Amino acid sequence: RENKIDAKFLADNEDLIKSQKLKIFQTTDVSQDNEAFVKFHEDPLTTIKREEMNQRKAVLTNPLQLAQIQKEIDDLKKGRKKSKKKSKKRSKKRRRKDSSSESDKSSSSSDSYERRKRRKERKAEEKRRRKEEKRERKRQKRKEEEELRRQKEIEELGPDPELYADRTAIQEEQDKLKKGIVEEKKDRDKKKLTREELEQKALEMQQRADNLEKERDERYKTVLAVGENPEGEVPSGKSQAEFINDVSKKAFVDHSMDLAERITRNRHYNERIKNDL
Repeated sequence: RENKIDAKFLADNEDLIKSQKLKIFQTTDVSQDNEAFVKFHEDPLTTIKREEMNQRKAVLTNPLQLAQIQKEIDDLKKGRKKSKKKSKKRSKKRRRKDSSSESDKSSSSSDSYERRKRRKERKAEEKRRRKEEKRERKRQKRKEEEELRRQKEIEELGPDPELYADRTAIQEEQDKLKKGIVEEKKDRDKKKLTREELEQKALEMQQRADNLEKERDERYKTVLAVGENPEGEVPSGKSQAEFINDVSKKAFVDHSMDLAERITRNRHYNERIKNDL
């Protein structure tokens, strides 16, 4: 019986129950919306944003603050332009400095190359100068030796102008032959002798010297045996050595032979004369 009563009550109050259920759900939705709203307004970020919006609204509504802000913006723009100009100037200076440093490097490298080149030229010049000095010393030494040899020959042969002139002429001719140059008497033109001509010339001189040496030995023996004194006596006021020396000189100088070998072999005959004494 009680179950029947409950079923009847539910059937009679079905609409009321439905309305109560809807009211409960509506209250829950409203409470959820209120809770979200409260949380949103209690959020610190929302508070900060609200303050910023209030400050912006206050600035936008204040002309003085707007002018101040605009001035600050203009100053910032000018500062940026100045900083850009300064940076451009610095970059230009840096580029100029880099280019100057590169040019300095290139100039320094070229200078170092020029210094090395000048140093090499100085060394080469010094080397050439030393070689020239060495050659000059050799020439001077040969000249001094030749002069000493000539003086010694003059002392050995005596102060005979004719003999000295003949010796000088022969020496000049020998120097020309050594250089391979012969002087033509007609036109005075100089020409180089070939190797075969030089060898032929030397061979002829050697043969003539051998013939002259044989002839000289015979003449020398004849002069020593007979002399220009028929009695074979030594002239008064002269020693035997002086007499023999005069006779030998006369034998060498008066002969119509070439004097080239006469000078070079004079010492040999003087020694023979001394040994005979």
